[in-house]
Amino acid sequence: NMMVPAAPPATGPGHHSSSSLLHSDDASTSLLSAASSNTNDHHHHHHNDTRAAAASSSSSSSSNQVQASLLMQHQDECLDELDAAVVRVGYMAENIHEEIDSQNKVMDEMSSDLVEAEEQLGAVMGKLSDFLGTKDRFQLCTIVGLFFVAIVLVLLVVYS
Repeated sequence: NMMVPAAPPATGPGHHSSSSLLHSDDASTSLLSAASSNTNDHHHHHHNDTRAAAASSSSSSSSNQVQASLLMQHQDECLDELDAAVVRVGYMAENIHEEIDSQNKVMDEMSSDLVEAEEQLGAVMGKLSDFLGTKDRFQLCTIVGLFFVAIVLVLLVVYS
């Protein structure tokens, strides 16, 4: 049983003591286990990233759907306002049409009244020409004009 004295711990690069080898082996094991864990974590992170991307995509898709829904709602509101405006314009056009019809009736009545007045004036002028013995239109107008001037002069004399 010979005992070999333990060598003093060597220092320097490339020299390891048994206790440092133990620690080194433990460190390697823990590094390997950490690497494996990192690989698993990376695998889990990849799945999580994929899930996050899907959730983000789903969130983005949901956000796009919300924006599209809001846009459609805004367009529906605009179309409702436009529809109401078109209905108002339709009512206004109908009122204008009725007013034009009413004005046309008034104009037709005035036209027929003017034709009737012209006919009556023609009859009066014919009787006046028979009475005065002339059919010259200029002479008849001169006589009627002088008659009205005479009436105005009489009224001025009476009321002044």
